[in-house]
This record gives sequence, structure tokens and C-alpha cells, in this order.
Amino acid sequence: METAKEKAANIAASAKSGMEKTKAILEEKAERMSTRDPLKKEMATEKKDDKKTAAELNKREAMDQNATARIFGMGRWRFVEKRMDYTEAKTTRT
Repeated sequence: METAKEKAANIAASAKSGMEKTKAILEEKAERMSTRDPLKKEMATEKKDDKKTAAELNKREAMDQNATARIFGMGRWRFVEKRMDYTEAKTTRT
């Protein structure tokens, strides 16, 4: 049962990450089309790359937190939204 919850939470994190990456790509294309300045076009590409990296890091963090929830048997799957470190998870374990 716990692994099913973890898988579902990981799928949700992956989907959210994919949406954020797609949004970054579309924003970059809009910025590149609206300007002729090569510097602004390069800045738009860098901003896109930063957003895609941040989305991937958020996804990995959520997956790590989901694994922590499974390991410590946490009853609530709020780890996708709230970051917990090892000491918090250890002290809140029932």
C-alpha cells in the first residue's frame, strides 16, 4: 500500500515537473519572438534553462521526500508540498 502511494506521489511530481518545463519552453519562445535583440534572446534561453533545471530539482526533491515518507511510515503524504529533513521525520514518526 505504501509503495502505491509513493508511486502516485512520484507520478504527480513528475507531471508537475513536465508542466513547468513545458511552460518554460513556451515562455522562452514568446520572449524570443517578441524581440530582435540577440542579447535578450540569449537571456530568454538562459532563463528557460534555469527554470527547467529548477523543475527537475523540485521533482527529485519531492521523490526523495516521498521515499522518506515510505521508509518512516508517515501517515500523511504531504511531502510533495512540504520539505522535511531526517530529524523532523524521525521525531514525527508514530
